[in-house]
Amino acid sequence: MINIALIDDNLNDLNTLKSFIDKYTESDELDSHIEVNITTYNDPTLFLNENNFKYDLIFLDIEMPKINGISLAKRIREKDSNVGLVFITNMAQYAINGYEVSAIDYILKPLDYYDFALKFNKIINFVKRNISNYIYLKSVENNLIKVDVNEIIYVEIFSHYLIYHLENREIKVRGTISEAENNLSNYYFSRISKSFLINLKHVINIKLDNVLLTGNIELIISRLRKKDFLEAFYKYLGGGLK
Repeated sequence: MINIALIDDNLNDLNTLKSFIDKYTESDELDSHIEVNITTYNDPTLFLNENNFKYDLIFLDIEMPKINGISLAKRIREKDSNVGLVFITNMAQYAINGYEVSAIDYILKPLDYYDFALKFNKIINFVKRNISNYIYLKSVENNLIKVDVNEIIYVEIFSHYLIYHLENREIKVRGTISEAENNLSNYYFSRISKSFLINLKHVINIKLDNVLLTGNIELIISRLRKKDFLEAFYKYLGGGLK
């Protein structure tokens, strides 16, 4: 489920944007197993008064009375550093301020479905990458542990055990690297060698036959795996915004 909030004081623009998202989600463009829930606000203060930061993606008009979109985005960022923000504006130069709040993108008015669909395809892929997804791992101590996939930096096979290296801990389980690869096949992971499966979200740099990951972790990419790894990584980047 992707929860989307639309905030615009212009009811016509608000309804048009909602209809565009509905049209997109009803088409073959969106994965059939992904559900989208949309909540609309024609008054930004109503959104703030709800104090309900449950959204994965928020579209904000920049020019609104009471509080403009940039100020509202800053208030949102105080509560939620991960939610995707997209600005709606009449003038592209206003959207430059979006860098202050790490906005994903901006969409120009008047709204046009074709232009919207091109951007929304990239926006939704960006959001899908950042939604928390959970798996359960059974540790060697026989504990069932719930793990946010986004926190997994890489998986290593070591002496017939799998070690899941997370941002702040390690989890050791019984299994094979092929089993881990299969379990994580719906996420952005790629094998770089016989021993390592890495989370593409945590790639910081690729240099020659080495990949640098979050936490200043450097691993070697095998010659046999390099082509497939690079293809997977560029495909991953293609889901983001240019």
